[in-house]
Amino acid sequence: LTAHAVGLDANDSGQLGTVLQGDPNAPHWWDQTGYRLFDDDGQASQFLQKTLAGLRAVQQEVIKTQQLVWQLHQWRVLTPCHVQHAGQWLSIYRIDLTALETHIGSSEDPQAAKLLVMATTLEASQQHLTRTLKTSIAIEHGHPITSA
Repeated sequence: LTAHAVGLDANDSGQLGTVLQGDPNAPHWWDQTGYRLFDDDGQASQFLQKTLAGLRAVQQEVIKTQQLVWQLHQWRVLTPCHVQHAGQWLSIYRIDLTALETHIGSSEDPQAAKLLVMATTLEASQQHLTRTLKTSIAIEHGHPITSA
């Protein structure tokens, strides 16, 4: 689901519209089961309309999350870290909650509370990482750690 120029308006300016892209050679197009995307008049079916509404809602949430993460970067409260999980090394960021709370305390940004909720949730999701003195030192210096 992307926005593309889909035509021209009265002033010959490009007009953006939502484009749902699909591979016409994909095997599932030829399967006779499932839901219709368009009705007999070529209009979006109710199923497609609901699907597009859901995709648009997800896109809006992605934009909000990107804005919150950008604020964390601007406040320099993210520490890069490498974690081994399921046999793969992954690059992640650890959030310095103490530094974040300091920024939030001095901020008048209405997004500050959302930042704290997101950061606390992310930190909680990383609790499975090994918590040893060696790990803490590694985190502080941006060195790899492994999951428990």
